[in-house]
Amino acid sequence: MAKYRYKIVEPDGRLAEGTVEAADREEAIALLREPAVTLIEVRKAAIGIPWLQRAATERRRARLPLRDLVFIARQLANLLRAGCALDRSLDTIADLTSKTATQDIIRKLVKQVRQGKSLAEAMAQTVGGFPDFFVSMVKAGEASGSITVVFARLADLLERQVKTRGRLVSALIYPAILLTTTIGSVILIMTVVVPQFEPIFEQARQELPSLTRMVIGLSRLTLAVSPYLIPLAGLVGAFLFFNFQKPSAKLKLHQALLRLPLIGQIILKSEMAKLSHMLGALLEGGVPLVQALGIARGSLTNLRLRIALEQVRELVKNGTRMTVALDRQGVFPSLLVQLTSIGEESARLGETLTEVGRIYDDDTETVMQRMVAIATPAATIGLGGIVALVLAAILLAVLKINDLAF
Repeated sequence: MAKYRYKIVEPDGRLAEGTVEAADREEAIALLREPAVTLIEVRKAAIGIPWLQRAATERRRARLPLRDLVFIARQLANLLRAGCALDRSLDTIADLTSKTATQDIIRKLVKQVRQGKSLAEAMAQTVGGFPDFFVSMVKAGEASGSITVVFARLADLLERQVKTRGRLVSALIYPAILLTTTIGSVILIMTVVVPQFEPIFEQARQELPSLTRMVIGLSRLTLAVSPYLIPLAGLVGAFLFFNFQKPSAKLKLHQALLRLPLIGQIILKSEMAKLSHMLGALLEGGVPLVQALGIARGSLTNLRLRIALEQVRELVKNGTRMTVALDRQGVFPSLLVQLTSIGEESARLGETLTEVGRIYDDDTETVMQRMVAIATPAATIGLGGIVALVLAAILLAVLKINDLAF
């Protein structure tokens, strides 16, 4: 008997985790499966500290970078379309890439393919290689004889993800720099500029204006706590890290993030874009809907949405229409629900979801631009206001001293 760690959603909606003893993973799933319980994850437990176990598991699950997957899929599509044999195509791709780790993975594929395994089977058995959706689409492409088309679709899907991620990072760089500069400037003013005027005010031996006293007080407070800021930030960061390893705390955080103005919209729309593109590509590649929902769940980073999609998968598996299942969760946008309904009615769900993904890509970029447009002047005005406050405090004190001197 072995121990298996599990994550489930209980009938009251709470997220729970624990361990169960079973002969194998299938028996563990059977023991946990109940009508009102949704299984999220079941995996073999390791011996050791839980958070170190999770870190080690994530390292083992590490996949090829998106750009490498794009390169492999695009080159395979081109070479196979040109009539090149599969093993020779893989050999060529291994020669073209300059990354040793990627070369090693492709060489392993070549070896297994030449031993008679299918490409999907070889990919599934390659540790640290290809994500589940990639393997599933390749398997469906091999079964339908449209492997070249599948690789072209995979390349398009992954290129879109790379571009979307790049746009998000580019949009966040300027606000991040501006915020860092603002905080640094405030600290500099309070710890360097204001203290230089204190001796002058003390020599005057006069009662200072209330605004000046307030600014000096803030300056002294900043100087007093500044040596402890880095250790304090480290302690707070460690506390948050360990606290949010708990599924219940992580779920509450992800729910709260979805409710934030602007940021919540960005998270929801970007998640819907990834989900729609992934589901559309899987369905167009010939993967069954229930299996596609299970694979697409892995593309979501927000735990609340992942749990909701798993519940959608269970409902669809039991015969519920996908539109109804999505609507019942209360977290998926109405646009996704309505267009999914149109896709189901027209028997073009894969194409419809791909188009929904494009819509959400555009929406995400629009919201990001709006946030940058708001954050830039807000940070500028905030910094200007602080500088003006400090200048006013100093000038008031200087004017009062001068008035008394005359």
